[in-house]
Amino acid sequence: MTTIERKYANLDAFQPEFRAVVLAHIATLPASEWERLRTIGAHSRDRPPLPHGSPLFAIDTPADVLLDGTLSEDSTSVEDVLSTTLGALAVTIGEIAGEPVWYVEGTGLYLWGPARVGEFSLSFWATYPAYPPGW
Repeated sequence: MTTIERKYANLDAFQPEFRAVVLAHIATLPASEWERLRTIGAHSRDRPPLPHGSPLFAIDTPADVLLDGTLSEDSTSVEDVLSTTLGALAVTIGEIAGEPVWYVEGTGLYLWGPARVGEFSLSFWATYPAYPPGW
């Protein structure tokens, strides 16, 4: 079995910068796009159960509240995601530690991490708790 030596033990130190880049990008989205993404989250059948009344279900949940409640470090690498059909929709919206921060247009998916297979990544789904379209 091959052991992958990760570039960073964890990505906690990068969360504040990732949060800032994501919120700056969300501020540039048309209000109708944010509402569309949040509607997917509020009404999708594939969402996990959350307590009734959770603000993470609401269409009008502010971006910062949603991001603070859902930002995660994932075992899926940036390369794994960009090598799918989602990669054709990905655009660079910023940079952290020399690596691009990606937004997958139309899906509400944001991600960042070392660009190597097997590395973890930071991600945010504007469609939370539903999967982004095309996931």
